[in-house]
This record gives sequence, C-alpha cells and structure tokens, in this order.
Amino acid sequence: ERKMVLVTKEAPNFIAPAILSNGEIINTFNLKKYSNELNVALRASFLIDKNWIVRHQVINDLPFGRNINEIIRMIDAIEFHNKYGEVCPANWEPGKDGITTSLQGISSYLNKHFSE
Repeated sequence: ERKMVLVTKEAPNFIAPAILSNGEIINTFNLKKYSNELNVALRASFLIDKNWIVRHQVINDLPFGRNINEIIRMIDAIEFHNKYGEVCPANWEPGKDGITTSLQGISSYLNKHFSE
C-alpha cells in the first residue's frame, strides 16, 4: 500500500501534482544528509510515469539547488519520446530533432547536424 499523498496545489506554470510521503521517499532513495549541525534531506527531483517507473532522477548535494527549467525539459523529453518514439540527444530542447534508434536513424541525425 502506498502512503503517498498527491498535492493538489500546483507550482506556477506547472500542471503536474507533487508527491509528499512522510519521509518514505527520503528513506527509499537514501536522501538523508548528516553533519555535525544538520540532519536534512538532500534536494532531489524524480520524474515517475503512470506505471510508477522512475524515468529520471537528480539528487543534489547540499550546495546545489534544483534547476526547474531542466526538470521541465525532461518532462518535455519524455512527452516527445512517448509521442514520436525518438530519443533526445544531448542539449535537446522542444522543437529540435530527435533520433530514431537505429543505425540509419543515428547516421541520418549525425549527417544532418554534424556534417561539413
């Protein structure tokens, strides 16, 4: 049985709910950070699909904040893949080409974007 609660308040310009877990996620993904002064959870982001499969995760050490634009880019990338079946190359952004996962698809992408 899942003990997670879906939060109904949404972040500005973000249409997906967040999940709270009363420490269950912190323990599951080993996000506790201990030091002499602190007992806190590391900042982490997880993109979980409708089948509860973790599709993307980022766990930051204490000095680093999250990049909301990168999280949104990852959501866009998953939606792109689900719609077109292509994978997203490094630095992919919405509106850019994806790659068909075949030797011909990779060759075509590389020739289009990196040929002289």
